[in-house]
Amino acid sequence: APPQVLVFFLAFWSGACRRLSPVFENLRAKHHAAAEFFRVDVDAVGLEMHLRKEATAVPSVQYWRKGEKVDEVVGWNVERLEAMVEAALGV
Repeated sequence: APPQVLVFFLAFWSGACRRLSPVFENLRAKHHAAAEFFRVDVDAVGLEMHLRKEATAVPSVQYWRKGEKVDEVVGWNVERLEAMVEAALGV
């Protein structure tokens, strides 16, 4: 089966992204067996990829399953991010 994927779109100049980064890394450490976790620096990959994945703001974390975007958390919202990951991965 295709993997479950969480993608963290960030920009290193963003204070909210810097604050959310350790939260994302903790979720990766806790749930790495259940999903793949990726970080995407929107400045490094360029605007085209950023928009193609419909990440309209940073920070944003998207949950993908079977090639489809299922859910997304935009902005600094730790509680919502943790809830999304737990619901998505069934933990």
